[in-house]
Amino acid sequence: MTDLERLRDAERAKRLFVLGAVAIVYGTGWLVFDYRATRIGETIGTVSRIYQNAWYTVDHVYGGVEYSANPGRISDSLGRPPVGSPIRIYFYRNDPTRAFFEPRPHVSSQPIAASVAVLGLLAVAEGLRRALRSRGRSVESGDTLVLPVSEMHWGRTLGGGVFVVLLSIVIVLSMGLGWETGGPMGLLSLVFIVAIHGGLMVSVFAVAYVSAMVFDPGRGLMYHRWGLRRACMFSYRPLSDLARLETQEFVYRRSRGHRLVLHFQGGSKEIPGVHCPRENPNEPEQRIRQYLASRSIKVG
Repeated sequence: MTDLERLRDAERAKRLFVLGAVAIVYGTGWLVFDYRATRIGETIGTVSRIYQNAWYTVDHVYGGVEYSANPGRISDSLGRPPVGSPIRIYFYRNDPTRAFFEPRPHVSSQPIAASVAVLGLLAVAEGLRRALRSRGRSVESGDTLVLPVSEMHWGRTLGGGVFVVLLSIVIVLSMGLGWETGGPMGLLSLVFIVAIHGGLMVSVFAVAYVSAMVFDPGRGLMYHRWGLRRACMFSYRPLSDLARLETQEFVYRRSRGHRLVLHFQGGSKEIPGVHCPRENPNEPEQRIRQYLASRSIKVG
């Protein structure tokens, strides 16, 4: 097994660990919330009010506390019991005010949640396998050229920080509400949860995402490294695949700019996103050429 294969296995292991951890947290959390919200109790209540001879309000006691529930329209099979008469009702234990007259079947989402959690466990197991297989990989040499692509900035931190705080508050409040609410989770609730958690992740990346392109002739590699506040993920490629460098001019809307383009053997190319200053747009390309030439590496 080559060193490049070990390095790639190590990075895939990291991604699998993160993906698996997220799936396990969300899957088990979904299971817990769904189980708590759909527990159904049965009791004998007392009819307290009747509207239009069909819509009932029933008082009942659960956990030592008296609740007034509105089970809705009573079915004809149950008759029309008068005010003050006992009647059997069913209710959500998590929300005793939500009651109904007949057992209510639910299409449980627990199989989906359990599948998500199991897939997370499988991803962690595969990540562990790859991490063990990647032992003996090389470490970054001290002689590298690092070109920043994305760095932390006060504007991003301020703008993203506002959304991080606001969305964190919304998530905490929605989790508290979900913990105290009875009944199965609907599609709109699921979409809302995915949206606010996704928005929080985007905001966190806006605040703390950093990345750079690295040339490491000592190991014969070039790679991107990225993470939150510091690099923790890497994407490796053999330095020998680099065929030539080019600084291209492009037009975006009504403005012109420059970008560095890397061409590789086989015809593929990559635009790493390195900043090309207006006063000297060829500076990144020149830095790379000079650095590689000083290490006796030639590119077109």
